[in-house]
Amino acid sequence: MGQRLFALRNQIYPPFLQGLALRGLICAAALLFTAGLLAMIPAVPLVTADSPGYFDFAAFRTAGYPIFLDIFGNAAVPVQVVIFGLSAAILASAVERLTSWWAALLLLAALFINPEVNRLHYSILTESLFLSLNCLVLAATLRFLDRVDSRWLWAAGMLCGLAAAFRPAAVALLILPLAAGLIKQQWRGILGALLAFAAIVGAERAYASYVHGDRLSSLTGRHLFAKAALINAPPVDRSGYSPLENRLADALERDYRPVRALLASTGRPIRTSLLADYEVCIQWACQAGLDIDEYQQPTVDNALKTVALDRIAGRPSSYLALAWDEYLGLWSIGARTHPAIAPRYDSFIQSVSPVPLDQWFRLTGALEPTVPRVQARLARPVFLGLGVVIALILVVATVRRWWPAALAALSIQACFACVALTAVGYGRYTMAMWPNMMVALILFGASVVRARQVAQAQAITPISGNPPSRAESLRFQPADHYSPSIACTLIPRETDH
Repeated sequence: MGQRLFALRNQIYPPFLQGLALRGLICAAALLFTAGLLAMIPAVPLVTADSPGYFDFAAFRTAGYPIFLDIFGNAAVPVQVVIFGLSAAILASAVERLTSWWAALLLLAALFINPEVNRLHYSILTESLFLSLNCLVLAATLRFLDRVDSRWLWAAGMLCGLAAAFRPAAVALLILPLAAGLIKQQWRGILGALLAFAAIVGAERAYASYVHGDRLSSLTGRHLFAKAALINAPPVDRSGYSPLENRLADALERDYRPVRALLASTGRPIRTSLLADYEVCIQWACQAGLDIDEYQQPTVDNALKTVALDRIAGRPSSYLALAWDEYLGLWSIGARTHPAIAPRYDSFIQSVSPVPLDQWFRLTGALEPTVPRVQARLARPVFLGLGVVIALILVVATVRRWWPAALAALSIQACFACVALTAVGYGRYTMAMWPNMMVALILFGASVVRARQVAQAQAITPISGNPPSRAESLRFQPADHYSPSIACTLIPRETDH
């Protein structure tokens, strides 16, 4: 009877029409969520200390976001919201092909329900477009795993290049097409992804060089210098150092020693907040006491990079320990606004005042009284729990060869590692990986459900050894929609080799 009903449904509603209806359902849900975000756009876009650098296309910024702002002007925020809505619909459609319509709708709800992520869409920051491009890279990778076609890897590589044109740390997203290509042994696809990525990034660098000429710089030197200032390392060999490099090396060894002592005197979570604040200060305001204003910025950036790398090379274990602290900080967000932690932070600051580099450090706002937020009481344990769960998903899904879930979890770890090693562990960097977290959870859950269904189907096989009938097998498939491609998350197909 079940087999007849299944055949009758396919006669009345061919699979093509069923798929079209499901795509329409997903698009309608995405449109509804996007309309809700558009309705709540603030009268004035949210800006931070980083925003002016994008408006003015500072020489140390990549070209992607300044170009976007030049094109769309005052409409930038609504356009960001619409782009994210389209990207979320495409990602949900890719997930639906691997699972079912309810999983796609659940993903859409998860993508739009996080208020901290929604705030990023209203901000003049790269996060919103990074979120959108991140969704598209994920979607292209999932489509490749579903139907092996090198063109999906090429598209993923191009999208990674676009994401890197907005935020350099997006280079970590390349792990998705590269790992997917390795799993399926699609060497041509891997090469195409790398070439597409290099072409986009090369075009962005060429444009930035055309605009800024000799003034072109980057944030790499500042980031590495700040990290070098926060680790304990032996004195470096200064032979061949310029006067500027000697001045910077003196600062690393002597001027920032009290900062390292202060950080060593406290533990998490207070240390996590102070670490990020001092790292930002040393990159910018705390350099005011170095008396290096007479040098051109590209010269300063090169000197910062040279002395930082020399110091890090003197004790790489300390650098890796610092990166580990920053990695943990990406999962333990909300320390300064948590109702239980904020008072402890304020008490500690008062007990050690004046803090090292006080006159510049206070410019970061780190010495202002904290304002506890109820949301932090929920967000902190949620993301701490997510950190543990994502790590488990990566291990279990890899062992079980549930590749879509494994790659989604792997991309999170790769991006967090990149940020911890080369940048500051801001909470907004954590939120930028929200789509990957939700995709990993949903695909892993779908894989577990499907594994149980297969096990139950095998358990009802008659003692005679005859396989179950078609009607019996259907009892263990989702009644409304099932794509055979879910097998790629469980059992390797012939195309895997």
